[in-house]
Amino acid sequence: MKTLFKNLLMLAMIMMPLVSSSQEECQPINTLPYFNDFENEPHYSIGGTSRYDAFPVCWIRINDGTSSIYYPYISNEDDNVINGNKSMVFYNYSSYALNEYALLPPVDSNVYNSISDLHLSFYAKSSRLSAPFPMFIVGVMEQYTDTSSFAPVDTVYLTNTATLFSVSFANYSGTGKYIAIRCPRVPSSFSALLDDVYLTDQWCEPPANLTATASHNELSLSWEANGGTSFAIVLNNNTVAGITDTFYTFSGLTENTVYQYAVAAVCNGETSPWLRGTIRTECHPLAYDDLPYTEDFEAYSYGYHVWDISPCWHKGDSRPTVNYPYPANCVVAGDTVGLSMGSSNAAYEWATLQRVDNSLDVSNLELDFARERHRRERPHTPCRPPDVERHVTRRIAHHIDARSV
Repeated sequence: MKTLFKNLLMLAMIMMPLVSSSQEECQPINTLPYFNDFENEPHYSIGGTSRYDAFPVCWIRINDGTSSIYYPYISNEDDNVINGNKSMVFYNYSSYALNEYALLPPVDSNVYNSISDLHLSFYAKSSRLSAPFPMFIVGVMEQYTDTSSFAPVDTVYLTNTATLFSVSFANYSGTGKYIAIRCPRVPSSFSALLDDVYLTDQWCEPPANLTATASHNELSLSWEANGGTSFAIVLNNNTVAGITDTFYTFSGLTENTVYQYAVAAVCNGETSPWLRGTIRTECHPLAYDDLPYTEDFEAYSYGYHVWDISPCWHKGDSRPTVNYPYPANCVVAGDTVGLSMGSSNAAYEWATLQRVDNSLDVSNLELDFARERHRRERPHTPCRPPDVERHVTRRIAHHIDARSV
């Protein structure tokens, strides 16, 4: 009988979802708004913080799987970040958890009588490019040790575009105090990212449809008011407040530099969630004094994983998720790096040079480049990606100079 009881107890422990928490060390949320962009939280690093320990202090992780039970965790890897330098990453795979949860610190019921008065917003995206799209189910739990107490409030579907979502708890009538974000398994593998979690009892609707365009020294922002009458803007660490227009231009910027920008509405002293973005200023237009202009690609990293040709160039492929053209280590004309183009699966590929100033007559310019065509029959040769029967590479060394007319 004792052996049977012991076996049943062990089986029950195996079937229980793993709950990890530092909740007992923390005070509940007793001041709003509450915001966490995870920038000050521990993140996973090789040889440093483990994935299991890379989780926000005072939050609760629940994972009902039997392997890779460290999901979700905080990552600072480029592919796993929405805003800033860190995001929370969930992962779906056929042998992993059926459900992964991230629970905010509990809401202090002595200060906020009802969660129905609260509003939650967050950024989210996924790696999926097509259906079935992953989802976040936002709800409330009465007991973080009992997933059956999870009461769903709203469901949002994630695409590969970072999106600001908002959830109202107005229809919640329970007594729970743990706001939970649940990521269930769907019939395909994916990663899902969470960032900029914002909880408030004084909701201010954010602006909509923020757009940004940049030249080499200016950044122009425009947005829809969405009911707002006053706005604040942040560019890197500089804030401009009290804006009543739905557009703004920053001047005197540095060329070929990455800037982070954000816009929020201000309602009766309360700030809405921020609409965020990142943009790189262009390189200055090539003028006569910049000629001759040469690009041999030798100064940049190479390989299929390298998305940038050079900071001042642009590129494209008829397949938006495929990284052609890219710098490759094909030796041509004495150099070691060239631009690999000519995938047999693309309808077209293109690369554009640094923009030319309007003061120059393009018809008086000459473009020279070196080109080599290679057919590779053996797999995994340096100038072709694996699993391609034939790969054409072209080494292009660009030189622009004035031509006599």
